[in-house]
Amino acid sequence: MNKFYVYAYLREDRYSPFYIGKGCGKRCYYKSGKNCKPPKDKSRIIIIKDNLLEDNAFELEKVLINFWGRKCDGGILLNISPGGSAPPVGDGSNLHPYNKKRKVTGSKIHPAKKVVIDGVEYISLKQASEILNIKYSTLSKRVRLGKNLDTPIRRYKKVHNDTF
Repeated sequence: MNKFYVYAYLREDRYSPFYIGKGCGKRCYYKSGKNCKPPKDKSRIIIIKDNLLEDNAFELEKVLINFWGRKCDGGILLNISPGGSAPPVGDGSNLHPYNKKRKVTGSKIHPAKKVVIDGVEYISLKQASEILNIKYSTLSKRVRLGKNLDTPIRRYKKVHNDTF
């Protein structure tokens, strides 16, 4: 279905964007999932191209972000992600001060992307968690942080202080 679009938030001068995104429905009008708020003046939100397949929308978003550049790379956009379905990269140390307020604990792994664990390639992280019989959230965190899968998970016991 061609229900996706690519949008931009324009600066007050209305000539340059400060954020590029991909969405469907009314995504461009909502803050959630972005590191900046949509402009209050809705005329500064433009749909660059609509009626796209999701892959085409991801590709156009990536091209536009690359063209304008992210602030953390010396460009003008507040985007954290390089676009496409790529999640934010790194530990946040390279982010522009606008984005440092946001806590970044490491790259997120898209659940539907191929992942290699201990030399074995899996179609997705979800498939790997099912085959390895490891909870998805645990596997995601270990892979994201580069932890060995054989290392036991550190569990903390509650200490009951009954000696009053």
